[in-house]
Amino acid sequence: MAGRERFSTILLEERELILEDFLAEYRNQQQSKGWLKICTKNVYFDPELLERPVLRFPFTKIDNLGVVENSITFDCEMATCLRQNGADHEYLTLRCDSKHEVLPRFKGPREVYELCSRLKDISGIRSTSERDALIQSLVDNHERNPTFDVTAMRSPTVEEHVLEDKVRRISPLSETLGTLRLTNINLYFMPLYGGLRPVDIYPLTRVVGWRRLEYGINEPSIEITFSNLKSEDNETEHPSLMLVFSEERHCLIAELHLGNHCESSRGLDLESCESAWAAGAMSNYEYLLRLNYFSGRSFCDLSQYPVFPWVLSDYSSDSLDLSDPGSYRELSKSIGKQEHRAKRTDQKFLTCANTKKML
Repeated sequence: MAGRERFSTILLEERELILEDFLAEYRNQQQSKGWLKICTKNVYFDPELLERPVLRFPFTKIDNLGVVENSITFDCEMATCLRQNGADHEYLTLRCDSKHEVLPRFKGPREVYELCSRLKDISGIRSTSERDALIQSLVDNHERNPTFDVTAMRSPTVEEHVLEDKVRRISPLSETLGTLRLTNINLYFMPLYGGLRPVDIYPLTRVVGWRRLEYGINEPSIEITFSNLKSEDNETEHPSLMLVFSEERHCLIAELHLGNHCESSRGLDLESCESAWAAGAMSNYEYLLRLNYFSGRSFCDLSQYPVFPWVLSDYSSDSLDLSDPGSYRELSKSIGKQEHRAKRTDQKFLTCANTKKML
C-alpha cells in the first residue's frame, strides 16, 4: 500500500484546503521519500513507507522558513503523527528535532517557498475574517485557470479533442476540483491538488450507462457508470463517476458525446423492474437499489445516498430466526411507534405539547 493511498481530506482540519501536492524527499534523522502537501493551515508529509506516520506541521509553529540550494528548510519543534501503519488512531502531537529539510521533486523550491511564506504570514493574522478572506483569495487565484497536461494522455496525437472543462468530482466524503478532458477514445480527470494518480483514465468503451443528476442547487452534473475498470496502467477502480460541470452547455456536450457510445441509464424501465420483482425474478435488495436509482439517489453523493427500510427488530440475539415474526418490526407502525420506542416517543410528544401551551 503506497503512502498516497492512506491520505485523504478527512485528515485535514476544519475548512482546510489542499493547494499543492507533489513528490518530495524529507530529510531529517532519516531520509524518506513521499508526498508533500501544502495546505491552507498546515504542511503535511506523507511518507512512501507505510510504517512511518503522516507528519503535520502547522504554519503557526513554523519558523525560519528558507531555501537552501534545492531544498526548503524550516524550524518546527512540534509535529502531529497521523495514520501510522495505515491505521486510524489517536493523533499524537510530539516534540521533534527543530530542523527540517524537504527536497521537492519536479517543483521549483522558490515557488514552494513563496507559497509557504505567504501562508505563514496569513496564519499570524489575528482577525479570523481577514485571515479567511486572504486564504480564499489565494485559493481563488490558484483555482481560476486549471490546465490539463496533454502529456498524460495515452495517444495525444491520435485522440480527437471533444471537451475540456473545470469540473468537480463528487464522492461521499469529498469534492475534488480538477480538469476534465473528453476525447473520442477516453475520458480523463486530472485533480488540481493531486490524487492517487496524476490523472484518472476512463476508456469510453467501458461506459455502460450515464444519467443526469441534480447536485447542490441545480448544478449541472452527470453520473457515468463503467464496467471492468482496472487499477493497472493508471486506470481507476471506481465503478462510477459523478461530475459537476461549470456550465450547462458543457454538460450537454458531454451527454451528446456519451450518447454516441452507450444508451442513457434513463432508458431503464421502472415498470419492467416492478414486474420482475412481483414475479420473483428480482430480489428485494436489487429492487430497492433500482427504486433508489430511479429516484435520483447515488452512491457518489452523500446528500442523496441510497436509503433502505428498517425491517428487522431483533439486534440483540446471537442468531436470527427469520421464520419468527418477532424478528421483524411491525410495518403497520412508524419507526417512532415501535414497541421499544413508543414510550419515549409519547413522552417527547407530551413534552412538546406542554411547551407549546406555556408559550
